[in-house]
Amino acid sequence: MMRGENRRKELLKLIMTAEQTMTATELSKHFGVSRQVIVGDVALLRAQNNEIIATKVGYRIKNAKKELPYIKHLELKHSKEQTEEELKIFIRNGVFVRNVMVEHNFYGNITCDLNIETLDDIKRFLRSIERSGQKLLSELTGGVHIHTIACKDEDHFKKVYQSLDERGFIYQ
Repeated sequence: MMRGENRRKELLKLIMTAEQTMTATELSKHFGVSRQVIVGDVALLRAQNNEIIATKVGYRIKNAKKELPYIKHLELKHSKEQTEEELKIFIRNGVFVRNVMVEHNFYGNITCDLNIETLDDIKRFLRSIERSGQKLLSELTGGVHIHTIACKDEDHFKKVYQSLDERGFIYQ
């Protein structure tokens, strides 16, 4: 078994070179340690100013796509079954989906970080929802929700908006 310091160095390399997010469970199997050890290792690496982002679908390194300069909020409405299609429109257009928010009548604004930027992220997110048996936030508000997205510029945003509007996803 690898010692802590060496494991953290290898862990950082692995997360930095991964093409997709990696869950604590996947990493724990890779290193032959518990999931809790990986969570602790990641916390130590983050405390050392390594830009590891923890998402609902795993760990990843902060990268340029998340720093796209044009940030917008989109109010959308669709069914649970159309969630994958909506997210694929974003990803296929090079958009980074930062979060989802709903305005609940009783609880107020509820926001959840998504950090979705790849098709694999979409698969993991939807699998996670399915396995947990939980509802999407948008199910609390009849399908209405707001995404914070990042893209290249206003023209890029207009193209994405048009694609979503053509599918009837833009909430009017």
